[in-house]
Amino acid sequence: MSRPPRIPLSGPQLLLYKLRTGGLGWLSQRLREEWHLPRTATGQALYRGARALGRAVSWSPRAGISDRDDLLYAFYDLSVAPVTFDFLWFLAGAELERRRRDLRAVHVAIVPGRYDGLRRETPEYEARISPAARRSRIAAMLVPACAFLPTLSGITVASSREQAAQLVDRAGAVFPQRYEPALPRYPGPQEPLRAAREEGARIGVLRARDQDSRVIDEWLGCFRTGHGAMPGAGIRDIARVSGFW
Repeated sequence: MSRPPRIPLSGPQLLLYKLRTGGLGWLSQRLREEWHLPRTATGQALYRGARALGRAVSWSPRAGISDRDDLLYAFYDLSVAPVTFDFLWFLAGAELERRRRDLRAVHVAIVPGRYDGLRRETPEYEARISPAARRSRIAAMLVPACAFLPTLSGITVASSREQAAQLVDRAGAVFPQRYEPALPRYPGPQEPLRAAREEGARIGVLRARDQDSRVIDEWLGCFRTGHGAMPGAGIRDIARVSGFW
């Protein structure tokens, strides 16, 4: 039995492999994607240069001045980030960045992706979890999860990438660093783990709300006293109170 061809990980070898397997159709699609969403170092450098030039030409006395200098704006961009509980790693990373910059609070912004408001997934993933199901998680999972962030000042679920870009322009500090909707980044769990490894940071920064903790304590207390489960308070009820059902 012959082995399947090995796919190169990066560099010119990967480009040649893509051209052999995808042809000019792949190249045309990739160039369109690079125009709308630069991913190569060259494309990102050109974009940042054009943005800097545009800001210099349109300079005003208020340019670069933010009335939100005590906030960290954390942008969760669904063009590159999953709609899963990995969002909690993002919140932890944002809180560590807030502490690093000595800011007062975090404002979370959820940015719609370019493909039905999401990122493009593999056909296998799409078949298992539809875009509609993933979009429903924004209100059912991501927004409630923000309550675990003790320094949360507010949440914006952007209606468009243009709205997110306006928010970036008005924000003082942003997370991930140098974030722009045209150059989305997803730090993932790597950022908090790096901070723990290299800076000795404590990454257990998320906390349940007091009222939710009390419900859990009361429910567990029923088992400790031998009275059985609290009437009407099962796992489903506690999950609903915590905002995750």
